[in-house]
Amino acid sequence: MIIYPNFLGEKLIGHSGSVGMYTGYIGYIPEKQIGVAVLENSSGYPPSYIGMYALALLLDKNPEEELPFLSREKKLKRIEGLYKGYKGTLKFEVKVEGDIVYLKFLGKIFTYMVPLFPEVLEEDFIKCYTLSNGRKMYAEFYIKDNTVELLFERYKLVKG
Repeated sequence: MIIYPNFLGEKLIGHSGSVGMYTGYIGYIPEKQIGVAVLENSSGYPPSYIGMYALALLLDKNPEEELPFLSREKKLKRIEGLYKGYKGTLKFEVKVEGDIVYLKFLGKIFTYMVPLFPEVLEEDFIKCYTLSNGRKMYAEFYIKDNTVELLFERYKLVKG
């Protein structure tokens, strides 16, 4: 059981678990006497996220704006796409899966993928890191209007 002392201004008591291929979540807000139970036999969003979304609606809140995991996902999805370097000589693909950003180098002869772990998430700046030879190496995404620039190693790449 997990107690969230401040879930959208309320105390939330929740529990999740799985047996084989089945997962579930229950959440209860005692002061409001509202609760939710979610059962699923597929993968995708964790049932706790689905339950918290439903609880937010029951509290007359806007889940899209007020749930931190949705805000995080929305920010990360903005950086997904194909990035090109100078005159298209270098290409990377950025894909978000859960809490990890994958940076895939698209070379003519070979490709490789680097996992990036978000460290700073702001509206106009996202900073991620990976490990290389025992040290942190950063990837920085700068977001302005409809343009996203990526600085990684010695490269500057632009989405699009």
